[in-house]
Amino acid sequence: MIDKQKAREKGLKIIETRDLPTIEWQAKIDKLKALIPDIVNSDNQLDINALADFVERSGIAANDRGYELTFAGKGLAKAQAEIPTEKDLRVEYEQSKNFDDTENVLIRGDNLDVLKILRQNYTNKIKMIYIDPPYNTKSDSFLYKDNFKVSYEKLMEEFDLDPDTINYLSNVYGTRSHSFWLSFMYPRLKLARELLREDGVIFISIDDNEQANLKILCDEIFGEDNFVDMLKWKRKKQPSFLAKHTASIMEYILVYAKSFDKLEKLSIEGTSDFTKKVINVSNGYSSRILKSGTRIKKEGSGVLKAGKYTIKTMDVEYKTDVKYDNGQILNDVEVIAKFSVTQDSINDFMKNNLLFITTNSGLRRDVSETELGKRKSITDLLLEWGDNQDSEREITEFFDNPDIFEFTKPTKLIKNIIKSIIHNENDIILDFFAGSGTTGDAVM
Repeated sequence: MIDKQKAREKGLKIIETRDLPTIEWQAKIDKLKALIPDIVNSDNQLDINALADFVERSGIAANDRGYELTFAGKGLAKAQAEIPTEKDLRVEYEQSKNFDDTENVLIRGDNLDVLKILRQNYTNKIKMIYIDPPYNTKSDSFLYKDNFKVSYEKLMEEFDLDPDTINYLSNVYGTRSHSFWLSFMYPRLKLARELLREDGVIFISIDDNEQANLKILCDEIFGEDNFVDMLKWKRKKQPSFLAKHTASIMEYILVYAKSFDKLEKLSIEGTSDFTKKVINVSNGYSSRILKSGTRIKKEGSGVLKAGKYTIKTMDVEYKTDVKYDNGQILNDVEVIAKFSVTQDSINDFMKNNLLFITTNSGLRRDVSETELGKRKSITDLLLEWGDNQDSEREITEFFDNPDIFEFTKPTKLIKNIIKSIIHNENDIILDFFAGSGTTGDAVM
């Protein structure tokens, strides 16, 4: 990492955050000029008539009554994303460790200002964003208290809002309403999209209070065609018995791509188990031959007597005595069991030294290196990705106080999300609602 002063000393050009909106809008105007030369006149002004003519000639139906999510303060929220911040990042060397060499940075401050600052150097650079924003519980415990009158003072002047409108919007914000929450999220998500690479993706944890509104909001910001999925994460092992109607045990993770066609498949390693079954209770009984040299999980030398051995709710029958020594059987043996694999598969497992007789005289096989490395698409149902009890235990281990942070996510959940998309150690991950630091812990 390098701070601004060191950048100046090295002769690097610094683009101030306050200049970014002008630069970005000029770039958009230049693109419009290149695509439709007559749409922008010599004074760099949009020619509305030329635009209307282009739309008409293109056969595109103009509609100012389309489907969209509207809420009080939306116009101001849009503008808030464009207003530059006057703030800068300041390095805290005393609290840092190896700042000049680190690849991980924790930034403390208003995340809206931070996102605007990050635009200077990280536009189109972030591979993955995960956020767990504050849920709209309509309580006064909301931690990110955007000061409406101060933050929007310049905007109100620009929009020429009358006092009644200002008071109305201010009151709406004060109630912790849907409009307040959406106005809070809009500029942050707008900036987040700018930071994502073309093959980048954002994951957003959310509950039932705002998931429906957030989906429509993200459709607008990221584009409906860039919606990837709404993952369902099992956050509780057991439902609450105090639920009035249905007992919820799930939360949601909205997933959006910067560009759907450029996003690679979300996948994880094929299995986390190191052994697999070769017999299954749902199959019928059949015969297989085990060859001499097959592994056995019994110490020393001895004889596994012929006969039936009950493994849970099914039997495994060895037709003859099985002699063994030093972890291997010394003779071929016919076995009757509810096999879920063919004799050819058994032969392959034996050939690769994967098949073994278990300590309780059952049969299993080791997972091959190929299977361990093989990836498969994640499903939208996340059942074994950690839960609230795991996160409470982790917080207690770190801070010796489970109540220091509320509603944290387990490290396993974030690690699996990261593994599903990050395959290059140089990829950049961002979490702009850092909270207890679970994402940072999962990365490191």
